[in-house]
Amino acid sequence: MRLSLSAGLFLWLAGMAAAQDEKTDWSQFTLKRPLSEAETTRMRERIAGWISRSGISQLNELAKQARIKTAEELPVYHVAVETLEETRRLERVRRPHVGGRVPPRKVNDADPWGIPLPEFTEFKEQSWRIPVEGSMEVSACKACKGKGATDCKVCEGDGMAPCAPCKGEGSLPCPKCVGTGLLPCRYDGNIQPPREGNRCRECGDEREVCHECRSGRLMCQDCLGLRDVGCDGCNMKGKLGCATCAEKGKLAESLEIIIGLTVKRAEQKLTSLDEKWDKRVAMPDKGWISHALPALEEAARRIPDDELLTFILEKANQERANREHIRGQRVNLLRIPVIYVKYEAAGSTYELIEAGSELMPDRSPVAQWVSERAETALRLNKERKYAQAKEEARLALKVDGTCAAAATALKEAERGEKEEREKAKPVSVPSKSVGVKGSSTVSDSTCIWMFIGFVVSVLLLLVIAVKMSLTHRV
Repeated sequence: MRLSLSAGLFLWLAGMAAAQDEKTDWSQFTLKRPLSEAETTRMRERIAGWISRSGISQLNELAKQARIKTAEELPVYHVAVETLEETRRLERVRRPHVGGRVPPRKVNDADPWGIPLPEFTEFKEQSWRIPVEGSMEVSACKACKGKGATDCKVCEGDGMAPCAPCKGEGSLPCPKCVGTGLLPCRYDGNIQPPREGNRCRECGDEREVCHECRSGRLMCQDCLGLRDVGCDGCNMKGKLGCATCAEKGKLAESLEIIIGLTVKRAEQKLTSLDEKWDKRVAMPDKGWISHALPALEEAARRIPDDELLTFILEKANQERANREHIRGQRVNLLRIPVIYVKYEAAGSTYELIEAGSELMPDRSPVAQWVSERAETALRLNKERKYAQAKEEARLALKVDGTCAAAATALKEAERGEKEEREKAKPVSVPSKSVGVKGSSTVSDSTCIWMFIGFVVSVLLLLVIAVKMSLTHRV
């Protein structure tokens, strides 16, 4: 059912330049549209390429089996209704009187809605201040009593203020004698030792008078001993210009009607997607479309989907019903193309959506294949077939490096292989050993060499004994 709008209220679909508006394909503005044969073929090829992206032969075969069962476009729409609302109020204002003759006041009150709205061409927030004719009255400024200036609070109108460094005394303590007028004691350096008159109790001598000041004080160099300096607050004028009347001495009081246009924005989303898919579709920063429509009847002619048009019109009517003094409405429309696909592969049915250039699967044959490889690797580990388990786990990780089950299976397989290698090593038989006093046990080879050495030593001793006996006989 087509809706219309009362005369005098206009609708704008805003966001892009007017030159782009004429190129808008309004036939795409539907909530549901089946894909054409060419679009379906493109989606099948993209799904097959996505399944076989790892280059593994098993997944290549799985990609060839992919068949699309359902494919349709389910766009997501963001509809933002902007309502230009007028507000008015009456305000009594006081401004400095710039001069000139002002007739006596004739008007003490006015109706803010009694004057026409100024002309405007832009859909934006703006305001006007319109004075009410005959409401002006001139009076003396109370802040300065009509003089245009007030006494300076720093110098109290004198133009001179007490010198800050010397606090208005005209002199400062001498730094050499610290204001005593006497030099330090020459024995202990004390500037003020116990004394009687000018005689030091410590050294018994009279201390010298400070030759810098001779009295303990020096003249202030800022005020030259005059105690007062020119006031910086008023530049020695003693007066300050009255800010209330801008030094005019008079104020012009009048009534002004303040007219304001404010933009109220209400945004809502419309989609035919299930909630699980809708949450995954991100809203882009750009892409709001625009088409200058003189009235909602024009929108009805251009947007083919009745449900979408009804939604837009009801949203605009709702905003208009909740507000007064509406001066215009604008509908910003953002269309996010989303394709929903249900396909079959390896005897199972899967779903995904294409939002922009990104594929978003719910459950995919690739994930199922990775899960099966990881489960197979874990089973082979239990059967102690570690080499096969490693191969299955590595295939799974090649496709999905984040698969925790495959990573666990790979670690278990590597640990199992290491344990088997340790068990396969030949078991060494412990050798017999003899104890040596004061040392650790000795191995068999060491004992043999010790025995040979002992035999050689005995033979040498026998040879020496024989030679000695023969020598004695001779």
